Amino acid sequence: RFDRSNKFSADKLVPAGGGGTDLRPPFDWTKKNIIDKKGKYPSLFIYFTDGDGTYPNKRDYKISNYIDNILWVIIKPNYRYEPTIPPFGKYIILDISEIYGKD
Repeated sequence: RFDRSNKFSADKLVPAGGGGTDLRPPFDWTKKNIIDKKGKYPSLFIYFTDGDGTYPNKRDYKISNYIDNILWVIIKPNYRYEPTIPPFGKYIILDISEIYGKD
């Protein structure tokens, strides 16, 4: 929490997490707000994640209709981390270990 007595500083931010993310909500939102309402499918769907979490089934949310347009950008934060490979779509591994160091 930041206020007048506790000023915002990027140095105070500490990234946290690393697993257990529910990766389904963006697919659900896309189905409800684009596919069902507008009758269109994404021409490109980019998802940035560490890859550790609950993936949707490709039969859910009408994903199979745009599965070739899904790109997962899997963030690899350090040299010890072995990211989970997505079960569908295309993916790239973005190794950011040099940005944050080797640990």
